[in-house]
Amino acid sequence: MHQQKPDQWHVRFFLGIARSRNTQRGRAYQSEEITPLHAGLQRDERNVKALVNLSFKSINQVLTIQSQDREADIRRADELVSRALTIDPNAYAAHHAKALVLLTQKRFEEAIVEAERCLALSPSFVNAYGDLSIASSYLGRPQKAIEYADRAMRRSPRDPLLYVFQLQKGFALALLHQDEQAIEWLRRAVSGAPQWPLAQALLAAALAESGQETEARDTLKRYLSLNGTRGRTITQWKAQLPSDNPVFLSYAERLAEGLRKAGLPE
Repeated sequence: MHQQKPDQWHVRFFLGIARSRNTQRGRAYQSEEITPLHAGLQRDERNVKALVNLSFKSINQVLTIQSQDREADIRRADELVSRALTIDPNAYAAHHAKALVLLTQKRFEEAIVEAERCLALSPSFVNAYGDLSIASSYLGRPQKAIEYADRAMRRSPRDPLLYVFQLQKGFALALLHQDEQAIEWLRRAVSGAPQWPLAQALLAAALAESGQETEARDTLKRYLSLNGTRGRTITQWKAQLPSDNPVFLSYAERLAEGLRKAGLPE
């Protein structure tokens, strides 16, 4: 079977982690990375790498519950990745991107198929295990989600995106009501990516639900201070729920209550 050697061109926008660790570097990143992607497409509309990276940029806001126009972001990401796959059906990162789009469309079983296709093309590409972990959590299978997150961390223990898998494990543990362990893994994710709004928000809610309300409020303040934060009310969070599965919806209620206790306004 045809395989492609993994590289790093596509991972920058994975699950909202494009933002750097401080505002000044974040502005520089916008100038140095995003503009060349558009320029690359202007030079060559069949530039698969640019198409895939721009699709990540569009879908990232949806996946992290920070989108200001959810449907438009999903539609643009889908258009970009569909173009990439038409040009190169064996572009493993494009299948990864397609899996992420399908996750936002609540087509979780199809997302699993795309993630598995990605792994078939590039078995060492651990980000696909992240897709499988998220899909499993959204399908109400948190134990399976933990297995996929653990597999990613075992295969790439020094991965630059390790905190993504740490968050996915913490998220799945929260679905299982294993709150102390969830907090432990969410703390690791926050430590690895302090400028990532999603990690701060999930940790704030988990802390509040476990009775650690002082730390929860401090964590929420950090969340609200981040440049990337868009979801600033309970209503905005509820409007972007990514799954209708009963297991997930039960967690979503606890998440909303935790954010409320931490101080997020209605």
